[in-house]
Amino acid sequence: MASRSSTTEPEKALQTIDHERVAELAHRIYLARGAGDGHDLDDWLEAETHLQQQSRRPGRRALL
Repeated sequence: MASRSSTTEPEKALQTIDHERVAELAHRIYLARGAGDGHDLDDWLEAETHLQQQSRRPGRRALL
């Protein structure tokens, strides 16, 4: 009997996003925000969210 995967759709999307792409986009967000310190987690999460959304839209290109 085949085992059933417990991976959800958002987890699958996360698995397809490359760490380097997230890092580069987070850095771009940081620079666009004026390079102020203290928001690294916010920048990272915003970059992840953006790339996840882009990966779900066929025919659309991500910022990177």
